[in-house]
Amino acid sequence: MSRTPRELIKDYLYISNAIAYAEEAILMLGTIKGNSSIEAIAIQRGIELTVGTTCEYINKLSDDTKRQNQNFPWNEVSGTRNMLFHDYSNVDETRIIDTVLNDFPKLVEDLKKLQAEAAMTILDKGQELTKEALAQKIKGKHHRLLTASSEKENVTTHGLASNMPITLIKSL
Repeated sequence: MSRTPRELIKDYLYISNAIAYAEEAILMLGTIKGNSSIEAIAIQRGIELTVGTTCEYINKLSDDTKRQNQNFPWNEVSGTRNMLFHDYSNVDETRIIDTVLNDFPKLVEDLKKLQAEAAMTILDKGQELTKEALAQKIKGKHHRLLTASSEKENVTTHGLASNMPITLIKSL
């Protein structure tokens, strides 16, 4: 089963957000040393939330994307997200730090590969995607595929990986 235009665009944006949050967690980790213990605790909590949000965006990827990338650690990502958001009283802070330090650089690398694949698929489908998305009139009062666009515009041109242009359709 192939992904719908909406799923392709959503997957690209979810991957982009996951990369941004994962890189933020890595940067935050570098700020813990040299801070007072209360500041370090606040940074630790911020890292936990950022890791959970990274995992949330990854979990939102379409089933087709997950099926096409079976070597990706889907279960670990889902388990980490569930632990951070539902079993927070049992969070092992040392384990989260180790995960960000040791696993997140590779996770970002893998996500960037998925992002490039998603961008190429969108570009390959180009005109077909735009026409189909318009025909479907992507619904959702609060759902916007792109946040940085004028309320009066229905179509926004935005750059994907590198300088590859693509036209994304916001909710009509």
